[in-house]
Amino acid sequence: MKKYVEQPEREWLRVSAPELRVVDEGLWESAHRRLREAKATYLAPTADHPGGRPPSSAGGSK
Repeated sequence: MKKYVEQPEREWLRVSAPELRVVDEGLWESAHRRLREAKATYLAPTADHPGGRPPSSAGGSK
């Protein structure tokens, strides 16, 4: 039976294989930009603590 030995990241072999992409680079960058913006929106009013809500523009309670 083979035993898994975790290798340090500095020893990893990285090979570029764009033909294996499921999502093209432009869409990937756009999605991650949107995720960064959403994270900033939701964490800013809660002092960077997850689980808070962004300020309500509807004027509701809380």
